[in-house]
Amino acid sequence: MPTPDSIALLLWEVALESARMSLDQQLPSRLDCVFASPDVAAARRFRDAYRPGGIIYETDIVGSPAIFVGDSALISNGIPAHPYADIMSARARQYWLTTTPEEPELVVAGSLQVLAAVHD
Repeated sequence: MPTPDSIALLLWEVALESARMSLDQQLPSRLDCVFASPDVAAARRFRDAYRPGGIIYETDIVGSPAIFVGDSALISNGIPAHPYADIMSARARQYWLTTTPEEPELVVAGSLQVLAAVHD
């Protein structure tokens, strides 16, 4: 049985993909990508908030894939206490349009090579 959190994640991804397709289909799709953090500090913040106990890996991007820098704060921080339908469309569009992300996440339309585990 899906949990409320998994349903919310699915709704966000549908909203984000719909916004991407309406704005610029050349942007990498979150549905066919690898997510990465721009630095170890950002990876730690993500891990501590969403994957406690998870392992952080140092990686290298393979080749020259399309990379987009999104703002994960728009879909995870400070979600107002209203129905998602009231905010999802605007935040999904803003995710693809923002030029100064509060919490940057790399959307990589390609592969990453794992170099090493990062030890805390």
